[in-house]
Amino acid sequence: MKKLILISALLFSFNGWTDEIYLECEREGSANNDSAWINQSCKITKKIKHYYEIKEGSWRVTNRLKTTDSIPGINPETGGNQLCGDKAEPFDVLIARAKETGKAIYWTKRISRENFLMEFGSDLMEDFPSQAAVIYSDREIKLNWVTGKLLKKPNWEVSLYASMDRLTGVVKIPYGSDEYCSAISKKDYMKVVGNWDQKVNEILKAEKDFLNKNKKF
Repeated sequence: MKKLILISALLFSFNGWTDEIYLECEREGSANNDSAWINQSCKITKKIKHYYEIKEGSWRVTNRLKTTDSIPGINPETGGNQLCGDKAEPFDVLIARAKETGKAIYWTKRISRENFLMEFGSDLMEDFPSQAAVIYSDREIKLNWVTGKLLKKPNWEVSLYASMDRLTGVVKIPYGSDEYCSAISKKDYMKVVGNWDQKVNEILKAEKDFLNKNKKF
């Protein structure tokens, strides 16, 4: 009996940590993401895509950030400028600009991957061995992450990042907008996220090459 319980426990553990899921998700943008000034108000024109990788008991989610300078629009209530109209320019445009001017985007002095891609994940969860980053059930998947990272370690805690409904594809994020997700293959996932990383590296290299080529001393 003990042997049967042990085998069952090992199988359950094995199935849990080998589960590998890739998702493409959409949610409505905010006023400063993929929006435009339409009929005297800032309207969302496009949904924002997020890509989840869940495997071996860990997870991460990646999305592209807007990269253009904000386009001011007139706020009808105050008469002042209101930021609206941001969007993510094609990477090839950013690479070409970096090669020509040394700057892919103009509103930051120190360029990095975080200027183009935003990523959250289950890093530091190993500091909480009694808690899991990914909790599976037949109906849903829960993703946990460590919060309070800017504080000292005693202030860190594990919180729910998102709960995913495996039947409807709806992902609910506490204090955030719901996402609507579909499963995709690892190949399709890597085609998007891998291409993003490759293009960002090309941008960083183009800016560095421009600096090395044009510096006076």
